[in-house]
Amino acid sequence: MQQAEGEFSRTTEQCRLRWKTLRAVYFKYGCHKLISH
Repeated sequence: MQQAEGEFSRTTEQCRLRWKTLRAVYFKYGCHKLISH
């Protein structure tokens, strides 16, 4: 039970980190596109 819980929280943390990175990249390139147009 405890192991599964730890696995879940670790997966959630990975998803959160990935989302944060994706969002940063998206904003960065989104701003570049806005500026270039």
